[in-house]
Amino acid sequence: MLKILALFWLHLTGRAAYDRYVKHLKAHHPGAPIPDAASFHRDQTTRKWTGIQRCC
Repeated sequence: MLKILALFWLHLTGRAAYDRYVKHLKAHHPGAPIPDAASFHRDQTTRKWTGIQRCC
């Protein structure tokens, strides 16, 4: 039960996305610099909310 709550918390806070991103960078771009978690989340938020935001 504790493991399920821990996984839920990681997904809720966005830490799981950062961990997946770091794993991807290490596997596919070994020479690339790894951003810290704050930079990653700031870039994700900017990318998500910049540009046209409409359904149709």
